[in-house]
Order: sequence, then C-alpha cells, then structure tokens
Amino acid sequence: MRTTSKSRFSMTLMDLTLNRGVGRILGTAQIGQQGNLGIAGHRDGFFRRLKDVSPEDVIELVLPGRTLTYVIETIQVVNPDDVSVFHFTPYATLTLVTCFPFDYIGSASQRYIVSATIKNWIGPNQIPIQSVPFIEKITSKEE
Repeated sequence: MRTTSKSRFSMTLMDLTLNRGVGRILGTAQIGQQGNLGIAGHRDGFFRRLKDVSPEDVIELVLPGRTLTYVIETIQVVNPDDVSVFHFTPYATLTLVTCFPFDYIGSASQRYIVSATIKNWIGPNQIPIQSVPFIEKITSKEE
C-alpha cells in the first residue's frame, strides 16, 4: 500500500480526534440510523471503562435533544484487519473499538470489540443526527 501526504493528513486528523475523545469510523452507519455505527477510542483514555463491561450492560449516547440507549450483546478480541465486526445490520447497532490488551505499553496487536443493539430504535427512517456523540454513561448491570 502506498502512503500519500493526503492519507497521512487523514490519519493525523483521526489521531487528533481520538486524543480529544472518540471518533465515528468512516463508512459505518450514521448515529441512530439503520446499520452498524462504528466508534473508535483510545484504550488508555475515553474507552478505558470498556474493560469492565459485560453483555447486557447499557451504553447511552447523549445527543442534543435525545439519548440513544444500547444494550451490549457481545464482546470479542479480533485482529486489527478484521473488519467483519462492522457488518451491515437491518437495525441500529453500535460497535465500539479500542486497542487490546488494555495494560499493554506500545502499539497493541489486537482490537477489543464491544457490540450493542439499540434499545429505543423507532425504525430505518429516523432523521440523521449531524452531531458527534458523547458517551455519557457505560453502566454495568450491577450498578
């Protein structure tokens, strides 16, 4: 694969986004829409709490005017080139991605994947939201 200055610039923008929070993975669904929304974040920052979640825990994406509630279905560890985790879904789903293992120093060799299904989804014709999500809470079923 050849690297051009344009692709280096894109990677730099993504790095800047992830240093400030999380970022939507291009090519995945829009927020609250039919399909699989992919969001990436650093394991030693915003997504540190992902190491403590389990299936059936709740994730809330807080947007201006509404909150989308997702329920975690699966957690898995995959290789970085495994894009099957972003498969299309006929309903709104959320896939959170961070590096793994959590306590590894340096460039981690795997990805930690949390897949969740929206709980309060109306249907495929919802109005697109153009704002960046803020993940306010990731709660365990014990909380």
